[in-house]
Amino acid sequence: MKNNKKGFTLIELLIVIAILGILSAVSIASLSSIKDKARDTTRITELGQIRKALEIYYGDYGHYPYFRNAAYAGTGHWTDAYIANNWNDFIYTLNEAGVITNPDIQDPSFGVISTYSNSYQYMPSNNPASSTLPDNFRIRVKLEKDNNPILTTGLTGAFLYTDEFHDSDSATHRAASCTPAEGWYCLGPKENFTAFRPGKPVIYLYPTEETEVAVNVTTKRITESIPDYGDGWNVTAYPDGTIKNQADDQTYPYLFWEGVSSKPYVDRNYGFVTATDQIESFLAEKLTAQGLESKEYDEFIEYWAPRMKSKDYVYVYFMPQTDYDKFIPMEISPQPDTIIRVYMLYKSIDEPIKVEAQKLSAPPRKGFTVVEWGGDRSELK
Repeated sequence: MKNNKKGFTLIELLIVIAILGILSAVSIASLSSIKDKARDTTRITELGQIRKALEIYYGDYGHYPYFRNAAYAGTGHWTDAYIANNWNDFIYTLNEAGVITNPDIQDPSFGVISTYSNSYQYMPSNNPASSTLPDNFRIRVKLEKDNNPILTTGLTGAFLYTDEFHDSDSATHRAASCTPAEGWYCLGPKENFTAFRPGKPVIYLYPTEETEVAVNVTTKRITESIPDYGDGWNVTAYPDGTIKNQADDQTYPYLFWEGVSSKPYVDRNYGFVTATDQIESFLAEKLTAQGLESKEYDEFIEYWAPRMKSKDYVYVYFMPQTDYDKFIPMEISPQPDTIIRVYMLYKSIDEPIKVEAQKLSAPPRKGFTVVEWGGDRSELK
């Protein structure tokens, strides 16, 4: 009798094995995706808990925590990042009052405070070596799933922390970006998100006669000054604009400073747009309209024009003097008869945009006149 039972051919077996392999790969990929989502969910939850702990700390002490880095002890430098072995250490440390100095949980670089491989990063807003303690912060974590819908609810932009050790243009942007497209999920207070970083404000003094003058600028921190700012400038000013600093008995054409303050509101419906190949003539016209004379606006243009030519066009906004006086108060004794303060913010753009032209004006120069010009070192976001 013949055996009519048939078995699988080699080709059929190979097809079945291939199908099983594909199904297995899909299952593994799906499982991996589920694990990614689970880890991201934990990160999101813990970041929210950290924010709550920071707000509780603020309620107890009136400022957000700042951390002295043991590696820089005695140097006056402050770390911009917090390092802990786990989340519980972070919460425990936040319950401590004052400066946190435990060297076992600090490091000059960002590190891990979770069981996962990427770090939660905490950035206080300013340097506690100044008279103002941190009044803003950002915490961030990088998610594995860059298409997670939660990313659209986080804060965006560049948080320009003002740590003294890292206070250079390159370092400031080194690790402070909140970019959802790159998977960064950021939380923190919404106000004053981007630091206000005045670039080369200079102050001219024109008394009607030789005069002893005291000048004080109120900002979060002055990072550079010529002559040395100390607790304020005390100088002898002359009608031709020459300034003799009483501390070093040297003469200067103006008082120079740079520093950090809060970010002002910019109404981007107003301002100006100009082609960068016309930036010099544009600035001369607009600065003249605000009361600057040729010597003053020539020095402004020499400093700022080269920095504004990275693209074909630039959007320019001049902060109203009333706003500038609010954000960076300046006290001068004796009181000047005329004060002119010009402050510029800008953003490089590829194509021109429509904005309503700002109305610019200048007071007539009468009596003892003080002129100041400056701009923001960081472009508008």
